[in-house]
Amino acid sequence: MGRKRIVVRHSLLGVKVLDEVSYIDSVFVILPRLMPKDKFRDLRLALLNERRKTGQRYVFKKRIRPDGHFFFVLAVHQPSQRSLEILGDVVAPAPMQARILEVHVALDLITGSFSEAEALQRYVEERLLPSTRTKKPVHCAGNTTYYYRLTRKGVEVALYSDRLGKSTAAPCLHVEWRTIGAHTLRLADLAATADLISLNHRAFWDQRLSLWKIPSADAMLK
Repeated sequence: MGRKRIVVRHSLLGVKVLDEVSYIDSVFVILPRLMPKDKFRDLRLALLNERRKTGQRYVFKKRIRPDGHFFFVLAVHQPSQRSLEILGDVVAPAPMQARILEVHVALDLITGSFSEAEALQRYVEERLLPSTRTKKPVHCAGNTTYYYRLTRKGVEVALYSDRLGKSTAAPCLHVEWRTIGAHTLRLADLAATADLISLNHRAFWDQRLSLWKIPSADAMLK
């Protein structure tokens, strides 16, 4: 016979999350040739007042293929809606044959101190299930923990808690969900810039931040 009285259970973590901020952290676009000058100028103007305080907000890299031909990879960090719209003008037209190569969606869980952020990181690391694959390769570099690091296709996850958040200058657990490759981007509905602009961040993390869950009170009474 089930118990009549429901016992209220409290979190054992003891860390209060003050705020949750989700945003597109980085977008990588493959370009067979350089962007038109007018679009590149518009992109630079759109990134003047972006969130990032240090480092370049856009980076071009030239890559050489085995056959001797080359292409470019453009990385845009913390893009705004306007910069994504400009990228959409470049990615969409067929003659450019440009496409999104990789998207990083970030979640900053703001805490009151670095020690609380670190405790939150350890709590999440013990419970995070970033993939349905049986193995969960983990690599640690300094205070950053990676799942499936340097994967060429699929999902890579990075967590750290020893730096101020990119979204706000406060201690936080920074979770970065990196979706890599055309197939994985299509499955995640991140293959087009319009998808990034209209991204439902709450639904994104509800689907991916899979943690071990405590049974509900109703389930425990059965």
